[in-house]
Amino acid sequence: MLAFTFLDPVAGIIAGSIAAPLLVLLYFLKLRRRPMRISSTMLWVSAAQDLQVNAPFRMIRPSWLLLLQLLILALLVGAIARPALDDGDALSGRVVLIIDRSASMNARDVIDGDITHSRLDEAKERADELLRRVPSSAEVMLIAIAQRAQVISNFTGDVQRVRTLVRELEPTDQAGDLDEAVRVLGAFIGSADATGDEGARVVVLSDGDLERTPGVTAPGLGSTNVLFERVGRAPGARAENVGIASAAARRDFQDPAVLRVFAQLVSTYERPIEVPVTLSLDGVARDAAVIEVPGAQRTTRPDGAAEYVAGEAAYTFSFEHSDGGVLLIESGRADALASDNVAGVLLRPPGNPRITLVRPDNADGVVDDLLEAVLRTLEPEDLEIIEASAYRRAEAAQEPLPGDLVIFDRVEPSVLPTVPTISIGACVPIPGVSREDVPVTATSARNAFAFWLRAHPVMRYVSLGNVAVTPRGTAWTYPAPDNSEGVRTTTLASGRTGDLITLLEWRGVGRLHIAFELEDSNWWRDASFPVFWRNAVEALTLRGEETAGVAPSTNEPVRLRLAPGAEEIVATGPTEVRLRVGASFGARSFGPLARAGLYEVRGVIDEAAPPDGPLRLPVSVLSRDESLLRTADSIDLAGGASASGAGGASIPREIWHWFVLGAAGLLCMEWLLYARKMKV
Repeated sequence: MLAFTFLDPVAGIIAGSIAAPLLVLLYFLKLRRRPMRISSTMLWVSAAQDLQVNAPFRMIRPSWLLLLQLLILALLVGAIARPALDDGDALSGRVVLIIDRSASMNARDVIDGDITHSRLDEAKERADELLRRVPSSAEVMLIAIAQRAQVISNFTGDVQRVRTLVRELEPTDQAGDLDEAVRVLGAFIGSADATGDEGARVVVLSDGDLERTPGVTAPGLGSTNVLFERVGRAPGARAENVGIASAAARRDFQDPAVLRVFAQLVSTYERPIEVPVTLSLDGVARDAAVIEVPGAQRTTRPDGAAEYVAGEAAYTFSFEHSDGGVLLIESGRADALASDNVAGVLLRPPGNPRITLVRPDNADGVVDDLLEAVLRTLEPEDLEIIEASAYRRAEAAQEPLPGDLVIFDRVEPSVLPTVPTISIGACVPIPGVSREDVPVTATSARNAFAFWLRAHPVMRYVSLGNVAVTPRGTAWTYPAPDNSEGVRTTTLASGRTGDLITLLEWRGVGRLHIAFELEDSNWWRDASFPVFWRNAVEALTLRGEETAGVAPSTNEPVRLRLAPGAEEIVATGPTEVRLRVGASFGARSFGPLARAGLYEVRGVIDEAAPPDGPLRLPVSVLSRDESLLRTADSIDLAGGASASGAGGASIPREIWHWFVLGAAGLLCMEWLLYARKMKV
């Protein structure tokens, strides 16, 4: 049911309180005339009737002119107050405006043969129209979402400022994550029920292609009124696009000089298409191919809705290259989304890490020899073995340990080195890591691995089902995932007595902790033992025989090693990003960088960088979901589906122009009446 309202009644009240008294005052005032002597007033009837004008004020006489002028004034004042019609559920009170600026929102859809502006531009136009119609008494909050949710403006009554911030929103090339928006909303409006305030109205402007984890919600959102305004094509309609979904480079196991580059393409075209793809290294073309990508297949979802399954094709380039550099894979087909047409890989020269093994004095057991043998099979550039006593002397003299990786076997350091470490059966001096003695029971006398994270790079191809550990009455405690010490904890394997293999990332450096001594297990006899050490060394030293480089995406941070004395990391490219590191050292996670492109990074060292120049870092979209450019008519934000709006039902429709037209019509009538009255 439509209802009438004023969006800016304060402005109308102010204008009316000024204009109305002035108009009425004109009718109170009388004309002031100069007295003159005349012979007779017989022919001056009208003048005789208006003798009272000589007084300064008079009573208002009924007048059609006054009535028309009051009506004209009322219409103009009403227009200033912004009259509108709404459905009885208009946006008022607190309004949260969420704008999706993920990579798919940069798509330019072709509708009726015309290339439209981007989906983000459409969302910003709709947001501006909404804010223009929001009542002046409302408080508006602006949130932009991509991989993370960013509060652009907290609740404010300055709607014009929010409109300016909407126009200034910059796009990103990241994937859209709706979970972050849910958490932010829960923090800002989750207490509405507790305070007794009316729940906020949430308006989401997006194409609907947002990642959502089932069950993730926030207190107070269940009663929140959510309106979803879809932008872009209608669901089921395909936006024609070809994107590079993944890219990788690997060196041949037998001949590291041979480089193999893999690229996977996804297509939303209904027909098979041929895509020209070029491969360049440091700006020089090295190879090219025309890849035939199958067309998308139309299927039907369980709910009966139509859906397209994208066509996919993979291709492998192979050429000889024994050095580092920047590798770019480029699709030469113009389509709806340009940012996913290029994928980059940062190549690192082939090489093996330098490893330092610190172990107890006179360690000559079978397990000690086996661990040394396993490390040597990894063919490190250098394997230096240091006994505990020599290490204590070097530590007291503050001499740095050599190598890219330090392994502490039953030796506890007092200060961690700046390079990654692996600790075996010894404590790690990290806040929150501690051990305590516990009694050994009959049930824990033989502790089997109950869980291990198979998908993690350290545990890939590692099977611990036949491995058992005999505990020595020691229990370990690690920092919680949400700790305040800045330690990132990942449990890689656990048993009955707790965590057995844990990865700790502190101050940007990885620390792998094995909570038992190798002699207390049969692991060193299992086939998974050398596989684990190969994975661990590769994961912690950022090297490996299989991976020749990294392909950073806009959704993940990049781990970089700081240059000596550097106090700031600066990345210059499609955007400029700065990170203050102070007097920090070692490695540091940087990013993620929101826009895809080629960046020059200063303040870091990398074997792929020139000796005296910045690191050239390619950043790509590499998101299959974003390249598909899907749209949806509903999203799940507050625990239930929020239907897409039509762009007007939830926004008051202003009718001030009708008031102005009415005033213009009455003004014409007033002029005709005045002219007739003045006619002799």
